[in-house]
Amino acid sequence: MEIKPKKLPDQLLTVMKTKNVLVTVVIGNAQIGSSRLKFEEETDAVATGKIKNQSVGTGRDLPGKKLNIITRVLDSNPRNNKISIKHIFHYEDGREIFILDETDNEVDNNMDIFSLEVSYQFTH
Repeated sequence: MEIKPKKLPDQLLTVMKTKNVLVTVVIGNAQIGSSRLKFEEETDAVATGKIKNQSVGTGRDLPGKKLNIITRVLDSNPRNNKISIKHIFHYEDGREIFILDETDNEVDNNMDIFSLEVSYQFTH
């Protein structure tokens, strides 16, 4: 079992001051995985495991903060070694702010692990 890491450049997201910002992480291709959301300056994670509609704060509080998301996927689908990960930032009403769509990833062997790391910075 090998781990294939991938780190993307920081992403800059523009958010509305008055809205609560949520994150959903989607793992596709019938694979299984888990994520960790953690602000750079804090010791505790915001959330770990399956991430769905996880609040990371209001737009008013987020500028100047950097949210790091690490998603690890175990290639458990014996039909292919493709890995698909989406980080979806949205408001409570469902309006999307940003979608990171990492669909062109692949591991070498079944049961290998793909690790994606991305940091998000916020502005108004």
